Amino acid sequence: MLADEETVWGFRLAGVREASTSPDGFREFLNRQDILVVFYQNRFLDGLPPRERKAIQESTQPLFVPLEGEEDIGELMKRALGVEVM
Repeated sequence: MLADEETVWGFRLAGVREASTSPDGFREFLNRQDILVVFYQNRFLDGLPPRERKAIQESTQPLFVPLEGEEDIGELMKRALGVEVM
């Protein structure tokens, strides 16, 4: 997860273990094979070079999913993976 501290804390309470509040987290997560899905706030793409943005947008593992509004983690997983997580 790449988000502001408030959002990260909320998702940590829901069980998210890996999180960053820095745009540098994209580079870290992009090269990790043990992470399947990375949720992120769109503002974290600002300032990244076009080549890195393209790598993030085309990545399938991990799959990068933008956070949109006030979705809860279950809705995000359903949108990202196509399955409902209980």
